[in-house]
Amino acid sequence: MVHAQCERHSIVLMMLLVEGALALCALPFVSLPGPQAWGWLAGGTALRVVYTFVLLRAYARIELSRIYPIARGTAPLVLGLLGLLLFGERLGTRGTLAVLSITTGVLMIARVDRRPRPHGQALRVGAVLSVFIAAYSLIDAHGARASEDVFGYAALAFLGEALGYIGITLVVRGPRGLALDGTTANTGVVAGVLGSLSYLVALWAFTRAPAALVASLRETSVLFALLLARTALREQVALRDWIGGVMIVAGAASLRI
Repeated sequence: MVHAQCERHSIVLMMLLVEGALALCALPFVSLPGPQAWGWLAGGTALRVVYTFVLLRAYARIELSRIYPIARGTAPLVLGLLGLLLFGERLGTRGTLAVLSITTGVLMIARVDRRPRPHGQALRVGAVLSVFIAAYSLIDAHGARASEDVFGYAALAFLGEALGYIGITLVVRGPRGLALDGTTANTGVVAGVLGSLSYLVALWAFTRAPAALVASLRETSVLFALLLARTALREQVALRDWIGGVMIVAGAASLRI
């Protein structure tokens, strides 16, 4: 929805206002996180706010069928590298093959063999976004587990994200940045409800299963993104894009499970 509209900032603003409003409505019925979860909450919220601004700029310049598979698909690769560097977790043969599968799929979608130039911007921005995705997913997984009530953690996370986005908008654009475009209001409301439910389910799942297993299922969104890009956005999705998407999903699942 954000990618398809010209007034992307207005849609995201409405989306986050809806998330914040839902969070406020939920606060009387949930338990607030304990002190052990506040650090995770602050870190994850800050990363998601910055990620949103970077994503907005990316969607203004790069096709969904390029940026989304690269960003989402390379997040497991980033997590695998972080595990190796920070915790000494070696990938092994299967992990190495998974990394190769992800990398090959990403390079196919980025058209690195294209002349006179490949989709280098999509590759660079997608890599940056993948770092944000990996980081906030790890932090929020720890925060949700440290919280006594995952719904309380989610409510504060959504409220903090809305306030953070509004605050940065005021600094960068001034009060006029909070003006909403009436033509995109309904889209923003729908996106806000869907976005809230989507990440709420992910946070809840983090408390019930290893983050690796939860994340492996989320990577299948690469294929849904390609399908939506082709049908809803009318973008050109070639056979090699589908092959690249399948390789990303297969590699991510193999790396995570």
